[in-house]
Amino acid sequence: MGEVPPNPDPVSPVAGPEACREARLNAFRAWLAEAARHTPVVDVDWAAAVPLEQAGPHGQIVHGPGASVAVLDLGDGALTAQGVEEAVRALLEDPRAGLPELPVGRVTASSYFSTDAAWSASACDVVSTCPADEEPYVYDRDDHLAVQDAARALAPLSDQGSWLVTHPYDPAVTTHLALPEEVYEQFMGLGPGRRDQAMRTGTHQRLYGWLAFPDVWRPGDLPLQSDEVLFPRIQSYEVVVP
Repeated sequence: MGEVPPNPDPVSPVAGPEACREARLNAFRAWLAEAARHTPVVDVDWAAAVPLEQAGPHGQIVHGPGASVAVLDLGDGALTAQGVEEAVRALLEDPRAGLPELPVGRVTASSYFSTDAAWSASACDVVSTCPADEEPYVYDRDDHLAVQDAARALAPLSDQGSWLVTHPYDPAVTTHLALPEEVYEQFMGLGPGRRDQAMRTGTHQRLYGWLAFPDVWRPGDLPLQSDEVLFPRIQSYEVVVP
Protein backbone atom coordinates (compact mmCIF):
# COMPACT_ATOMS: atom_id res chain seq x y z
CA MET A 1 0.00 0.00 0.00
CA GLY A 2 1.38 3.34 -1.03
CA GLU A 3 4.18 1.60 -2.91
CA VAL A 4 4.85 2.74 -6.46
CA PRO A 5 5.25 -0.34 -8.70
CA PRO A 6 8.38 -0.53 -10.86
CA ASN A 7 8.08 0.75 -14.41
CA PRO A 8 8.58 -1.34 -16.44
CA ASP A 9 7.84 -4.44 -14.36
CA PRO A 10 11.12 -6.42 -14.38
CA VAL A 11 9.39 -9.71 -13.47
CA SER A 12 6.73 -9.48 -16.15
CA PRO A 13 6.68 -12.49 -18.51
CA VAL A 14 7.26 -10.12 -21.43
CA ALA A 15 10.02 -8.09 -19.76
CA GLY A 16 13.33 -8.04 -21.55
CA PRO A 17 16.83 -7.96 -20.02
CA GLU A 18 16.81 -4.16 -19.90
CA ALA A 19 13.62 -3.93 -17.81
CA CYS A 20 15.33 -4.00 -14.41
CA ARG A 21 17.86 -1.36 -15.43
CA GLU A 22 15.13 0.94 -16.73
CA ALA A 23 12.96 0.36 -13.64
CA ARG A 24 15.85 1.33 -11.37
CA LEU A 25 16.57 4.44 -13.41
CA ASN A 26 12.92 5.49 -13.38
CA ALA A 27 12.80 5.01 -9.60
CA PHE A 28 15.93 7.15 -9.23
CA ARG A 29 14.49 9.90 -11.42
CA ALA A 30 11.24 9.91 -9.43
CA TRP A 31 13.16 9.94 -6.13
CA LEU A 32 15.24 12.93 -7.24
CA ALA A 33 12.10 14.77 -8.37
CA GLU A 34 10.57 14.33 -4.91
CA ALA A 35 13.81 15.46 -3.26
CA ALA A 36 13.68 18.64 -5.33
CA ARG A 37 10.49 19.66 -3.52
CA HIS A 38 12.48 20.50 -0.39
CA THR A 39 15.95 20.77 -1.99
CA PRO A 40 15.36 22.71 -5.22
CA VAL A 41 19.05 22.61 -6.14
CA VAL A 42 18.66 18.99 -7.38
CA ASP A 43 15.81 19.86 -9.73
CA VAL A 44 16.76 18.64 -13.24
CA ASP A 45 14.84 17.91 -16.42
CA TRP A 46 15.56 14.32 -17.43
CA ALA A 47 14.12 14.98 -20.88
CA ALA A 48 17.26 17.05 -21.48
CA ALA A 49 19.67 14.23 -20.51
CA VAL A 50 22.39 13.38 -23.03
CA PRO A 51 24.49 10.21 -23.44
CA LEU A 52 27.73 9.97 -21.48
CA GLU A 53 29.99 7.73 -23.52
CA GLN A 54 32.70 7.17 -20.91
CA ALA A 55 30.08 6.02 -18.35
CA GLY A 56 29.06 2.75 -19.96
CA PRO A 57 26.47 1.87 -22.61
CA HIS A 58 23.62 3.53 -20.73
CA GLY A 59 25.51 6.40 -19.08
CA GLN A 60 23.93 9.84 -19.25
CA ILE A 61 24.21 13.30 -17.77
CA VAL A 62 21.70 16.08 -17.21
CA HIS A 63 22.38 19.67 -16.20
CA GLY A 64 19.99 21.77 -14.13
CA PRO A 65 20.11 25.35 -12.82
CA GLY A 66 21.82 24.26 -9.61
CA ALA A 67 23.17 20.76 -10.20
CA SER A 68 24.46 18.26 -12.73
CA VAL A 69 23.49 14.61 -12.31
CA ALA A 70 25.49 11.86 -14.00
CA VAL A 71 24.42 8.23 -14.25
CA LEU A 72 27.25 5.75 -14.74
CA ASP A 73 26.44 2.24 -15.94
CA LEU A 74 29.45 0.05 -15.22
CA GLY A 75 27.63 -3.28 -14.96
CA ASP A 76 25.71 -4.89 -12.09
CA GLY A 77 27.94 -7.32 -10.21
CA ALA A 78 30.91 -6.37 -12.37
CA LEU A 79 32.33 -3.25 -10.72
CA THR A 80 36.01 -2.96 -9.92
CA ALA A 81 37.61 -0.24 -7.84
CA GLN A 82 39.90 0.67 -10.72
CA GLY A 83 36.99 0.86 -13.17
CA VAL A 84 34.96 3.12 -10.88
CA GLU A 85 37.92 5.39 -10.17
CA GLU A 86 38.80 5.71 -13.85
CA ALA A 87 35.18 6.47 -14.81
CA VAL A 88 34.90 9.24 -12.20
CA ARG A 89 38.22 10.78 -13.16
CA ALA A 90 37.23 10.70 -16.84
CA LEU A 91 33.94 12.39 -16.01
CA LEU A 92 35.68 15.19 -14.09
CA GLU A 93 38.35 15.73 -16.72
CA ASP A 94 36.32 15.44 -19.94
CA PRO A 95 35.15 18.88 -21.16
CA ARG A 96 32.43 17.18 -23.22
CA ALA A 97 30.62 16.29 -19.98
CA GLY A 98 29.86 19.97 -19.51
CA LEU A 99 30.58 20.09 -15.79
CA PRO A 100 31.24 23.55 -14.35
CA GLU A 101 34.83 24.38 -13.51
CA LEU A 102 34.41 24.20 -9.75
CA PRO A 103 36.57 22.52 -7.10
CA VAL A 104 35.40 19.14 -5.80
CA GLY A 105 34.18 19.74 -2.27
CA ARG A 106 33.68 16.15 -1.10
CA VAL A 107 33.46 12.60 -2.43
CA THR A 108 30.65 10.70 -0.73
CA ALA A 109 30.30 6.93 -1.17
CA SER A 110 26.89 5.80 0.10
CA SER A 111 27.74 2.17 -0.68
CA TYR A 112 27.30 0.60 2.78
CA PHE A 113 29.47 -2.52 3.14
CA SER A 114 29.80 -4.89 6.07
CA THR A 115 30.89 -8.51 6.43
CA ASP A 116 30.11 -11.00 9.17
CA ALA A 117 33.49 -10.34 10.81
CA ALA A 118 33.67 -10.39 14.60
CA TRP A 119 33.27 -6.66 15.17
CA SER A 120 33.89 -5.45 18.69
CA ALA A 121 31.96 -2.77 20.53
CA SER A 122 35.17 -1.93 22.38
CA ALA A 123 36.44 -0.22 19.22
CA CYS A 124 33.60 2.30 19.24
CA ASP A 125 34.29 5.91 20.08
CA VAL A 126 30.60 6.66 20.79
CA VAL A 127 29.32 3.83 22.98
CA SER A 128 25.64 4.62 22.45
CA THR A 129 25.92 3.87 18.74
CA CYS A 130 27.28 0.33 19.13
CA PRO A 131 25.44 -1.82 21.71
CA ALA A 132 27.68 -4.50 23.17
CA ASP A 133 25.12 -7.26 22.64
CA GLU A 134 24.54 -6.43 18.96
CA GLU A 135 26.45 -6.54 15.69
CA PRO A 136 26.29 -4.50 12.48
CA TYR A 137 23.95 -5.37 9.65
CA VAL A 138 25.71 -7.62 7.14
CA TYR A 139 25.67 -6.43 3.54
CA ASP A 140 28.75 -7.66 1.71
CA ARG A 141 27.96 -6.92 -1.93
CA ASP A 142 31.18 -6.74 -3.96
CA ASP A 143 29.93 -3.76 -6.00
CA HIS A 144 29.68 -1.73 -2.80
CA LEU A 145 33.21 -2.67 -1.79
CA ALA A 146 34.52 -1.61 -5.21
CA VAL A 147 32.86 1.80 -4.85
CA GLN A 148 34.32 2.28 -1.37
CA ASP A 149 37.84 1.39 -2.51
CA ALA A 150 37.49 3.76 -5.45
CA ALA A 151 36.32 6.55 -3.15
CA ARG A 152 39.40 6.13 -0.98
CA ALA A 153 41.60 6.53 -4.05
CA LEU A 154 39.66 9.63 -5.13
CA ALA A 155 40.05 11.43 -1.79
CA PRO A 156 43.02 13.59 -2.98
CA LEU A 157 40.77 15.18 -5.63
CA SER A 158 38.52 16.92 -3.12
CA ASP A 159 38.85 19.60 -0.46
CA GLN A 160 37.19 17.50 2.28
CA GLY A 161 38.36 14.07 1.18
CA SER A 162 36.09 11.05 0.85
CA TRP A 163 33.26 10.13 3.20
CA LEU A 164 32.39 6.42 3.17
CA VAL A 165 29.15 5.19 4.73
CA THR A 166 29.83 2.33 7.13
CA HIS A 167 28.61 1.11 10.54
CA PRO A 168 29.46 2.30 14.05
CA TYR A 169 31.45 -0.86 14.92
CA ASP A 170 33.94 -0.19 12.13
CA PRO A 171 37.30 0.84 13.66
CA ALA A 172 37.80 3.26 10.77
CA VAL A 173 34.79 5.38 11.76
CA THR A 174 35.57 9.00 12.55
CA THR A 175 32.21 10.75 12.20
CA HIS A 176 28.58 10.09 13.19
CA LEU A 177 25.69 12.21 11.86
CA ALA A 178 22.03 11.89 12.80
CA LEU A 179 19.09 12.92 10.65
CA PRO A 180 16.28 14.79 12.45
CA GLU A 181 13.48 12.34 13.18
CA GLU A 182 10.97 14.22 11.01
CA VAL A 183 13.34 14.13 8.03
CA TYR A 184 14.02 10.43 8.53
CA GLU A 185 10.27 9.81 8.71
CA GLN A 186 9.79 11.53 5.36
CA PHE A 187 12.38 9.18 3.91
CA MET A 188 11.63 5.86 5.65
CA GLY A 189 8.14 6.27 7.14
CA LEU A 190 5.67 3.40 7.48
CA GLY A 191 2.07 3.47 8.63
CA PRO A 192 0.81 1.51 11.66
CA GLY A 193 0.31 -2.25 11.70
CA ARG A 194 2.30 -5.22 10.44
CA ARG A 195 5.26 -4.27 8.29
CA ASP A 196 4.16 -6.40 5.35
CA GLN A 197 0.78 -4.63 5.36
CA ALA A 198 1.72 -1.12 6.51
CA MET A 199 1.19 1.91 4.30
CA ARG A 200 4.44 3.04 2.71
CA THR A 201 4.61 6.74 3.49
CA GLY A 202 8.32 7.56 3.20
CA THR A 203 9.81 8.44 -0.18
CA HIS A 204 12.27 5.55 -0.13
CA GLN A 205 9.60 3.07 0.97
CA ARG A 206 7.24 4.15 -1.83
CA LEU A 207 9.66 4.47 -4.74
CA TYR A 208 12.13 1.71 -3.88
CA GLY A 209 9.83 -0.61 -1.94
CA TRP A 210 9.86 -3.10 -4.80
CA LEU A 211 13.54 -3.74 -4.05
CA ALA A 212 13.12 -4.00 -0.26
CA PHE A 213 14.02 -7.05 1.78
CA PRO A 214 12.90 -8.98 3.75
CA ASP A 215 9.53 -7.18 3.41
CA VAL A 216 9.99 -3.40 3.67
CA TRP A 217 13.04 -1.24 4.24
CA ARG A 218 13.33 -1.61 7.99
CA PRO A 219 13.59 1.80 9.73
CA GLY A 220 15.76 2.22 12.81
CA ASP A 221 18.36 4.40 14.48
CA LEU A 222 21.29 2.04 13.87
CA PRO A 223 22.30 -0.52 11.21
CA LEU A 224 21.96 -3.58 13.45
CA GLN A 225 21.76 -7.18 12.28
CA SER A 226 18.96 -7.99 14.72
CA ASP A 227 16.77 -5.22 13.28
CA GLU A 228 17.82 -5.77 9.65
CA VAL A 229 18.29 -2.03 9.14
CA LEU A 230 20.28 -1.02 6.06
CA PHE A 231 19.32 2.68 6.00
CA PRO A 232 19.62 3.97 9.60
CA ARG A 233 18.81 7.39 11.00
CA ILE A 234 22.23 7.68 12.64
CA GLN A 235 24.88 7.33 9.95
CA SER A 236 28.55 6.53 10.45
CA TYR A 237 31.35 7.55 8.13
CA GLU A 238 34.95 6.65 7.52
CA VAL A 239 36.51 9.94 6.45
CA VAL A 240 39.55 9.63 4.22
CA VAL A 241 41.42 12.92 4.30
CA PRO A 242 42.82 14.33 1.03
